[in-house]
Amino acid sequence: MLSRSKVKSNSGTGLLNTIINSLPVELHLLGYQYCGPGTHLKKRLALVQTGINGLDSACRNHNISYDKSNSLSERSAADSILEERAWNRVGAKDAD
Repeated sequence: MLSRSKVKSNSGTGLLNTIINSLPVELHLLGYQYCGPGTHLKKRLALVQTGINGLDSACRNHNISYDKSNSLSERSAADSILEERAWNRVGAKDAD
């Protein structure tokens, strides 16, 4: 079992992630609820925001996956799923 000091948080590390995590604002695509860095996930989930469209919903699921795990393989899988859903939105008839 890992000691308390060895347990990692589920937020990213490094200078860029430190800056993003300390921003007072979210850096979403204009009008989106989940697509972009710095999402205040727990706050948005508490407001029962599901995303404004298919891409935003995919970003929501991606953010939830990142929040649940700091495993590189699980995060990579979440990245692949988001990439696939984003490309599917490009060709969707209702894409905006």
